[in-house]
Amino acid sequence: MATPLNTLLSWFETGDFPTQAQFQASWSSFWHKDESIPMSQVSGLAGLFEQTASAQALSSHLNDSNAHAGYLAKLDASNLTAAHVNAWKNRLGVDEIPANTALVDMGQSQSVYNKEQINSLCMLLENYVNSDGKIMSGMIEALGLTELITVTQTSLASFMADHANYTYEKNDMIAIPDGAGNYSLYIYKGGSKTAADNYIPTGLTNLTIAMVQGLQAALDGKMNKPAASGNYYARYFLGQVSWAAINPASGYLLFWNGNDFTGSRIYTDGTKFGIGTTAPAEMLHLSNGRIRSKAVVFDENTETLPYQITHSNRRYYGSDLTGAARMFMYRDYADYKALWEGFTDAQKNEIKTIANGGWTTNTMSVAIITPPIAAKQDTAQWFVMRGANLNLNPAGFAVYLVDAGGTEFQVPNSQVQLYTSGLDLSFWYNFKDFALGTYKVKLWNGAASYTTGASVTITLVSNVTPIDFSGMTWEKVSTTPAQVNNTINASGTTVSHYPNSGNAPYTEFETVVCAAKSGTIISDNENFYLKASVTVGSGRLTSWGNIIGVGLSSNPLTLVNSSQAFSKIKQNNDSSSMKYGWADMSSSLISGGFNIGQFQSIPYEVMIMRNQGIYTIIVSTGSVSATFVKSGSNGALSLLYYGFSAADIDGITPPTACTSSVSFIEGYKF
Repeated sequence: MATPLNTLLSWFETGDFPTQAQFQASWSSFWHKDESIPMSQVSGLAGLFEQTASAQALSSHLNDSNAHAGYLAKLDASNLTAAHVNAWKNRLGVDEIPANTALVDMGQSQSVYNKEQINSLCMLLENYVNSDGKIMSGMIEALGLTELITVTQTSLASFMADHANYTYEKNDMIAIPDGAGNYSLYIYKGGSKTAADNYIPTGLTNLTIAMVQGLQAALDGKMNKPAASGNYYARYFLGQVSWAAINPASGYLLFWNGNDFTGSRIYTDGTKFGIGTTAPAEMLHLSNGRIRSKAVVFDENTETLPYQITHSNRRYYGSDLTGAARMFMYRDYADYKALWEGFTDAQKNEIKTIANGGWTTNTMSVAIITPPIAAKQDTAQWFVMRGANLNLNPAGFAVYLVDAGGTEFQVPNSQVQLYTSGLDLSFWYNFKDFALGTYKVKLWNGAASYTTGASVTITLVSNVTPIDFSGMTWEKVSTTPAQVNNTINASGTTVSHYPNSGNAPYTEFETVVCAAKSGTIISDNENFYLKASVTVGSGRLTSWGNIIGVGLSSNPLTLVNSSQAFSKIKQNNDSSSMKYGWADMSSSLISGGFNIGQFQSIPYEVMIMRNQGIYTIIVSTGSVSATFVKSGSNGALSLLYYGFSAADIDGITPPTACTSSVSFIEGYKF
């Protein structure tokens, strides 16, 4: 659809920027050279053609041999009379001429056109008319029926007055400018060139809005320019288009809030961006804000600015207020190892404990496993381990049995009993499918493992037989025989000593004042395991001497053979209530001895095991223990107990009786 020229020109005024639609409308208002102008678009042209003969009528006329026969000669000269022929001859000055002879006027050029040359100079009718014999609109220009004459006069009257200065013919179009860039087109229909009626106005440059279909509706959809200068965007709402201002504060990026473009909180000084600040100190500066992202990619950076995270040489660093950078991502194992090597042992243990859910990861130890033997039988057998830091994490621990070849067998966690004290751990197991031999125990506390030593094991044997303590008889002796029953009591598996000044005076020396020996409970060459519990009561004891001994004997009972005892307990040197446990091995059965250190946990336990003449003696209390493995007698043995005198040598506090006792609580033969 064509757009008025003045509208087109208004779009291209200085400073205007035509829209895409306006640009398209401008070019759509003109005929392109590749397009044909429909005859219906040429005003008055159809009427003019109605005044002319049709191609069919012209053809019929041309084919009518009798047309104008009254005054024109036919091609075949059939309508010429003899008089006509003679008249032609006389006029041409020729005699009889052969019918196929071409003639040239006397005195004219002897060059003539042949048929092909004549056809090229002529317009063939079939090239310019359609099947109806009407001239095709696209051929109007080729026919040369009209010519556009552009003049300088600004009115038809002034043009007619000066028409002699222009060459134009009937049906030519005269373009008269109005001085404002527009033209009025007239078709000259012939006749007097000074008569206005002979010029038909086309109206092509004087169209009104009403004459253009849909133009008014299209204009109604347009919008006026904003009333004031500024930045605007077009808003369309409920069928109406309006202008909305865009006026953010200087330096702020635009933000669309769902209804309008407003200024955002993002500010830029041209090189840096700030959020919440108008003085960004970095490329991107958030004032009192946080950044959340799935990932942040760091470039290589060796800066040491305060409060900065950087990446350099495959490590991440964080700096403090001085800019000192500390590594918090380690490149490899060497980095990580160097960090741990910088911690103290206490710090290492603390970190390991935290990593283990608060459960200790201090170095574990097992002083004793009781019983140290097990039978290869289809039955559940319980074992108690005593040591240090055995309070394993219930959510992440493991207990294994390890054979001599290093093969591990896990004890199901449901068969393990943990204690928060960290001193004990017990479990049960069925050894029916295990090979005979010695097994260590391996513990995993969630962060580290520990395996018991060669002296803390479980020995699996083919069978074990409990020692029958029932009906056991005892021999007793004391310094004063009449006081023996007041000084020592032996019944069943328990022997008790009651210090008695009537039996023997208190002294600071290690003097045996009473003893007891059972009947034979171990035969020659029998392997056995025996466990006893020793209790020392309250009271002031000798400041450094022994007060009780526990062991085995193969000699007759006397007050002088007590050196065969395998374990003794004595008072500390400062005469306080603290007590020491120690093992005295200087006997005919076992040579050597060892002080296991200070302890207060009473009772303490003594375990004695003989296997093919090899004795294992374990003295333990709490987490403290001592283990001895020695060669000794393989003969028959009886239980032995003896008690020492007690004295207070500080000269201040009178001596106080301190009872002591031993109970033989467990024994096996194997």
